Amino acid sequence: MVGLDIGVGSIKAVELQKKEGILSLTGLALKNRSGADDASLTQDLKQILTQPKFSSGEINISVCGPLVAVRPVELPDMTDKEIRDAVKFEAEKFIPFKIEEGILDYQVLNRDTQSKRSLVLLAAAKKDFVQGRLDAISKAGLIVKCVDADGIALTNAFMSAYPQREKESSDLAFALLHAGDGFFNLSIVHKKYPLVLRDIPQVKDASDMDKPAKELKLSLGYFENQFGKEVETLYLSGELSKFPGLKEFLSEEAEVHIELWDPFAAVKIGEGIDLKELEANRPRLTVAFGLAVRND
Repeated sequence: MVGLDIGVGSIKAVELQKKEGILSLTGLALKNRSGADDASLTQDLKQILTQPKFSSGEINISVCGPLVAVRPVELPDMTDKEIRDAVKFEAEKFIPFKIEEGILDYQVLNRDTQSKRSLVLLAAAKKDFVQGRLDAISKAGLIVKCVDADGIALTNAFMSAYPQREKESSDLAFALLHAGDGFFNLSIVHKKYPLVLRDIPQVKDASDMDKPAKELKLSLGYFENQFGKEVETLYLSGELSKFPGLKEFLSEEAEVHIELWDPFAAVKIGEGIDLKELEANRPRLTVAFGLAVRND
């Protein structure tokens, strides 16, 4: 499967293949976007995904930003049909657009038989925003199998790269922050589920970095108050993760321990991969990696 991370200024594509339980990187491409419109996106995709280095025409994509909302909600014990009916009502409370203008989806994370409550993750995105992206990709001759949220792809990437993380500390909460192309994607995870997901706008100047740092601290505090758990560690990725002093600054301002991590830590690097390109861009490829490991 190919994971395609379409950022504000660049496109990152990762192709992964799994054989006999071993995950291999079989395709890799990065390209600066030639324009912000959908027509330019189509041309850019034709250039990078029709190359021989990619064997699959099926891709997973993700979306983020103010036209996307993902939030967990707790519901009383319901049948699947009742949950589907309840999703629309719950989503209306937090999405930033009219319900009829959105695409809604959900996943039941946990059913507690004792309390007879269910934890459900709701996702919504502006319909015309998603459709414009799908149309541009279709014109490039590609088939989209899944539309995800950046924060969920980020979570899937980490859990795939470090599956032992959940086994070693099942009751500890941790956070993932992808300092990416246009947004800081935040996912706060407990028992492998993303319980807080936010897209924090990226600043244009390093001197304004205190703004996302404050938003990060607020989100960590919200999680602690809401779920009664303290975030032990924040794992940082993205193109800005290697920016001198950023890791230390965010750690001090948000009062959290921060570590860098590598999505390709346990991946076999296939023949034909440009190793220099991979080494220079590992942190940038996290969301694309998380999309490529999703196969459902």
